[in-house]
Amino acid sequence: MYLQAFFIVVLHIIPVKTTVPDQSRCEDKVNTCIIRDGIPGANGLPGRDGFVGPKGENGEQGLRGIQGPPGKAGPPGQKGDLGPIGEKGSPGSCDDSELNLLKTQIKDLQMEMKNLKEDIKKEKVLRVPNGIMVGEKTFQTDGSRGTYEIAQSKCAQSGGVLASPRNALENSALVEIMNSHNINVLLGINDMQTEGTFKYPDGEIISFANWNANEPNDAGGEDCVEIFGTGKWNDIPCRLERLIVCEY
Repeated sequence: MYLQAFFIVVLHIIPVKTTVPDQSRCEDKVNTCIIRDGIPGANGLPGRDGFVGPKGENGEQGLRGIQGPPGKAGPPGQKGDLGPIGEKGSPGSCDDSELNLLKTQIKDLQMEMKNLKEDIKKEKVLRVPNGIMVGEKTFQTDGSRGTYEIAQSKCAQSGGVLASPRNALENSALVEIMNSHNINVLLGINDMQTEGTFKYPDGEIISFANWNANEPNDAGGEDCVEIFGTGKWNDIPCRLERLIVCEY
């Protein structure tokens, strides 16, 4: 396309001669080129970005924005000076009504506890889990059986001693326990130290006894004691296993 335009320009360059009336020769005038507009060319490739221009002047100040959320609290300031001491107030009055009410309630509770203890003493026998409470003594069993040595050790480990009734009421309590387990109860009473002299586990000679007829007879080295369902006692060899009942 550029070549075609070139030829068009060349072909239109025409030499012109003029004749001057007062001269007899011709002079060549300046060549004149007539250029016709060509067809617009295609757009070129994008040029490179120019240099950054100078910084413009500051614009007008905009409107004030909405207030933002409160910031974090700053560190605590220094402790201020002690203020002046205020005037002394008038003396208050003491109200003893609540204190007197509390004292009355305590006295009532103490009276109830005292009455409860008296009721227990009157009843004398109180059923407790796995046993019976008689006065200030409690007989308990877990249903296990054992010889005298095993029974004595087991009761000692739990903070008690092998059951040893010291009156008819305690003896009846052991009978009730024995009947609920259907096996004779092994007592802590024995004559291991002196034959025929039965003592409690602490070494004291017994002050209460309820022997069966013709007992104790020490038949075959019987140094320990069991209690029947009738409440009667019978001496037996200490190697035999019976129901273990501890007293606390």
